[in-house]
Amino acid sequence: MNTRPLNSDKPVSIAIAINGIGIPEDSESWTGPKGEVVIFTVIPEFGDMTIVLLSITIALVIVFSFKSRIMNPQKKSILQISK
Repeated sequence: MNTRPLNSDKPVSIAIAINGIGIPEDSESWTGPKGEVVIFTVIPEFGDMTIVLLSITIALVIVFSFKSRIMNPQKKSILQISK
């Protein structure tokens, strides 16, 4: 199951209630911390613009490597050297 993507780059606050460890039907025998609440903030890192920039960068690296192979045909690739 996946969560829906965030529609903004604003931080998200998450609160987790710790109920202890044990059999669900027997809450009296649970061990560990009970009733504590942990709160933390998550900041989304990758927005739509980051994915677009990453795609453009990868495409440019492929184009430049292909172009340099055409301009310098005397260079042998690793596959040709190993044969």
